[in-house]
Amino acid sequence: ATMSRTGTPLRSAGEDDEKRGPPSRHTRTGAIHEESMMPKYLILKHYRGGPEPHHPFPTMDKWAPEDVEAHIAFQHHVNDMLSENGEFVDAQGLAPTRTWVRYGGPDAAPVTTDGPHPETSDLIAGYFMVDVDSYDRVLEIAAYISSEPGPGGAPLYEWLDIREVMSAAPSDLENT
Repeated sequence: ATMSRTGTPLRSAGEDDEKRGPPSRHTRTGAIHEESMMPKYLILKHYRGGPEPHHPFPTMDKWAPEDVEAHIAFQHHVNDMLSENGEFVDAQGLAPTRTWVRYGGPDAAPVTTDGPHPETSDLIAGYFMVDVDSYDRVLEIAAYISSEPGPGGAPLYEWLDIREVMSAAPSDLENT
């Protein structure tokens, strides 16, 4: 099994639930003012798009109800684990419907459209926002999330998109 930085093995979907999950994170050291230096990351889940899938799987609307329930239960487990570790900021699933909006002008209503927009084929399905000690830790968490159960309880091996939340303007980041 892959080991975390604390030496605890990470487990994938289908393994004993009581032993699953990334280990507790390292305790943050230092003064409170150092906490603002800890990076926050979005771990984005996409409906489609991204790198070539590890293995194909049907969309969730074609899964058996018990598989959907197990998948959602895993998401709740991840939220609870991240909360216990002090790493949870937010997590949400998003509906596939979308509305695009833009400024309509000084005396106009907002302009909206719902598509079609083929260039948006990788619509965001949901996200986790975490506050972690390091980039390595967010990789560890995302890899664990990717082991989430799919049809028949097998791990999805889903590609996840990791984005750091900017803490400064891009020009300020280049000078650090």
